[in-house]
Amino acid sequence: MSDRVFPDPYPASEEIRTLVARLRAAPFKADTKTVPELRDNFEGFASSFHDIPSSTRFEPVDDVEVSMEWAIAEGASTDAVILYFHGGGYTIGSISSYRDHCARLSAMTGARVLSVGYRLAPENRYPAALNDARTSYEWLLAQGISLSAS
Repeated sequence: MSDRVFPDPYPASEEIRTLVARLRAAPFKADTKTVPELRDNFEGFASSFHDIPSSTRFEPVDDVEVSMEWAIAEGASTDAVILYFHGGGYTIGSISSYRDHCARLSAMTGARVLSVGYRLAPENRYPAALNDARTSYEWLLAQGISLSAS
C-alpha cells in the first residue's frame, strides 16, 4: 500500500463539513424497534437543527380537518405559496420537525409555505395521507390561491 496522498477531487465547503459534523453528532438512531420509538428519535434529531429566524412567523390553519401550518418569512409575498409535504416515508416526520426547513424555504423563495401534517402509517392506512394531501390542495384553491408547478 502506498503512502502517497491524493488530493480530494471534490473538496467540500466549510458549510458542508459543518453540516456533516452536525449530522454525525445528532441523536437520530434508526435501529429502534417500534414506530413510536423511531418517531421520537427523529423528532429529537430534527429539533437539533432548529435555527429558526425570529422574523419568521408560524400560523396554524384551524378551519380544515388536516393539520396545516403557514411558515411566513419576513417580506414573503401573499401571492406566492409553496404547498409542502414533509419527508419520512409516510411513517415519521411532522410539521414541527420540518419547521426550520419551511422557514428557510420561505426566506429563500419569498413565498409563504403551507406545511401539511398528513396522517401517518401504520395507524392510518393508504390512502389517508393521499386524502390529506388532496384536502390541503383543495383548501388552498378554496382560499383563492391558484397553484401551478414551476
